Amino acid sequence: MKRRTVKVRVGRPKGSKNIMAPMVPVELAHCPRCGSTDRQRIPGRSPRVFSHGGLNGQGRPYTAVVWRHCRCSQCGQRFVERAYENRLPSEDAHPPGRGSRGRQPKGRDDEK
Repeated sequence: MKRRTVKVRVGRPKGSKNIMAPMVPVELAHCPRCGSTDRQRIPGRSPRVFSHGGLNGQGRPYTAVVWRHCRCSQCGQRFVERAYENRLPSEDAHPPGRGSRGRQPKGRDDEK
């Protein structure tokens, strides 16, 4: 008896409509000397992350400021790229079930 193989269709079904994704403008960091946006990160320099929030120059909220050390690929000028990022709070920052300063909240009878 011969086994029948069934084709599994992968991808979007036929006739489905295209979804227009929203376009988001991004302003790239540029070299202060020549204005080129072609840059490379300096090896061995890790980015510095400052975790505080506010509103950036365009009025958008941010939760972290990241400094990255870069070098221009055109003229070799070194500069620091400053980016305002809106990061989600990490789960490692505050472990579940713990109060502030790592103590158990009052009223918990877990340790008997």
